[in-house]
Amino acid sequence: MTPPRQPRRRAARTATPESDLDAGVLCAHPLSADRRRALIHALGQCTGRPVDLVDLRTAGVPVLREALRHGVCLFCRDRRAYDGLVSRLLVDTEDFLLPHPANGHAALC
Repeated sequence: MTPPRQPRRRAARTATPESDLDAGVLCAHPLSADRRRALIHALGQCTGRPVDLVDLRTAGVPVLREALRHGVCLFCRDRRAYDGLVSRLLVDTEDFLLPHPANGHAALC
């Protein structure tokens, strides 16, 4: 996922009336519970949909990988922070994946 130069108005055109909004945010610090609630409320008010909000700074490997591979970046204020997130994912993926005999590693039992 490459950050766009301009914010996009629509991320995808696959939403149905029952769809929720899946949103990820990357802030300078992990989201507090109050800030998280405020963002969920604001996004819900803007979209009229339930909101599933993920703090990308604290997200685990599977969620972060899914967001970066299939998500659409609507706005990027800090390209270095975004690049750092991608780097973290690459390093964490190495640690997350189990060694596999086909890759020349011993299998864990």
